[in-house]
Amino acid sequence: MEVWTRTSAARIALLGCFCVACSVNVQTGNHSGTVTDDYVEEPISAASKKYEEALRTSNAIVAALEARDFQSAYDRFDTPVHDQMDEGKFAEMMQAIEKRVGLLEAYKPLQWNFVTRKEVAGRLLYSTKIVEYEKGMMSWAFVFKESGPYDKPVGFHFEQRPGKTSTPH
Repeated sequence: MEVWTRTSAARIALLGCFCVACSVNVQTGNHSGTVTDDYVEEPISAASKKYEEALRTSNAIVAALEARDFQSAYDRFDTPVHDQMDEGKFAEMMQAIEKRVGLLEAYKPLQWNFVTRKEVAGRLLYSTKIVEYEKGMMSWAFVFKESGPYDKPVGFHFEQRPGKTSTPH
């Protein structure tokens, strides 16, 4: 019994060392659909109602990309994006995406996913849209200052996601 107690104490001490070195990233979120199927349209929840403008802005950018109106999509972003790239570089990036996954075919305007995170830049809101392309699906995350207003994202990122659903909007 004594050996087990010492071993257990050593494991707990070791676990404590790992936890001290960890950094905690607190985030909260809410999305349409379920945990297993988030590509679902539904009215925005009461908990996320305050982010409705972010959804409208995200949808407007996706609609502009679907129309291949890269200028309008670019104009929707705030200064930090414009400082990182001009409209020509933005258009080149969108064309490179199209070359890889084909043209944007569909998205669901009432599909939404909001996550707030505390980052070095402050509290941020991530508004994620799931978008269908000819050769697959992508997730687009539009980043806003959590304090609002939600009419101009300060950043964005995208990634390919598994699946292909052909559901026109």
